[in-house]
Amino acid sequence: MPSHCCVPKCTTNYSRSDLNVSVFTLPRDPGRRRQWLKAIGRQEYSVGKSSVVCIRHFEEGSVVREDRATRIDGSVLTVPRARLKLCPTACPTLHLGASPLAPAQEYRGVRNDASLVPPIRQTASIFKQPVTVYRTQEGKVKADFKHGPQEKPKQLFWEKRLEGLRASDAQGNPLEPMELPRSLRPAGPGVTDETLLQSVATALHVLGQPITGQTNMKPGSDKNPAVFINPDQPLIQAVSISDEDIKRQEERVNMARKKLQDAMKEYDP
Repeated sequence: MPSHCCVPKCTTNYSRSDLNVSVFTLPRDPGRRRQWLKAIGRQEYSVGKSSVVCIRHFEEGSVVREDRATRIDGSVLTVPRARLKLCPTACPTLHLGASPLAPAQEYRGVRNDASLVPPIRQTASIFKQPVTVYRTQEGKVKADFKHGPQEKPKQLFWEKRLEGLRASDAQGNPLEPMELPRSLRPAGPGVTDETLLQSVATALHVLGQPITGQTNMKPGSDKNPAVFINPDQPLIQAVSISDEDIKRQEERVNMARKKLQDAMKEYDP
């Protein structure tokens, strides 16, 4: 049940149209309480828990209707209060006698309803704010992301999964292993000549870059070979080709061409 205003001849909260009028309890301080009772003309009034004075008897400047807070940037944030309060020095001064009261709608406070409290706008501040500028001398350019089919990453020593597999002819007889040049030496623990050949053959067909071998191999790398192995290169040590190797290869090519030419002459009608 709403409390009734204790000011004489005040009808606040007696009718249904006045049920939403804000009321304030009398101050606990004895001095201010005597000041209020003297202002409303009821010095001998016995104050109880339901003793209140409505908002109609206070000046507008004595009522706090909103809370204010200062942001870091200096702007002021204003939020309407769901429950009104009085200033510390407020005292009833209006409509204390037989003077007519103002309409109740003008003095109604904000109801304690969350739906009536306007939301706070979370927008960017229009005030100037300090900005810290960091200057660097790096001139790195980020590479654009490549669209389309990408080459899948390779596992280290994936060639060892093909160990023990040998090619055979049409009759099912295994082919003889190929002899590799002496300059091709395996790189990595347990890499055989067959694994080396498979690695080089895959690099020749798949890689689109020069084949240089494992150039980062160092003495004692067998203890932790995964640190020094380059997965983009075959499992061979760095190969150095001299001019003599190029001449010998040219002689082999010329000899093979000559044999092919002689064979074509024999079978040419």
